[in-house]
Amino acid sequence: MKRERTPQEKKRLSYAKDGRNTVAESRGKAHKAIARRKAKANRAFRRAESLALADASQPDADVFVGRTGRRSWRKVPDAPLGEYVAARLGVRASMGMNRAEESSHLLAEGRKRAKVRRFWLKGSLQARGVEALDV
Repeated sequence: MKRERTPQEKKRLSYAKDGRNTVAESRGKAHKAIARRKAKANRAFRRAESLALADASQPDADVFVGRTGRRSWRKVPDAPLGEYVAARLGVRASMGMNRAEESSHLLAEGRKRAKVRRFWLKGSLQARGVEALDV
């Protein structure tokens, strides 16, 4: 039988596993934008391929199309919630909004357990000098 987790364990796991969209889009708009961008990339690939085939001198020519289209756009992963919260606390501390106290030990543990991935912080976090982070 699975044991119940304490609120502290749940928060630590949330900091490690949850993500935050920092690319200035809401969640619903991001899903629609992903579909739109993939469709646009695939259309560009098909167009480049058909133009290359039309220019080919032989009817059975093998045509190679470079990074036009299909692989030219990639999704950007969400920032781990622990990193996002740490960045927000850093911005608040630099503006003098927080007391000078240590961040939560749960936040530190969640940041340690988070998956290593590259993400971008935009908006007010980027304006304060906190740009792309390698986590």
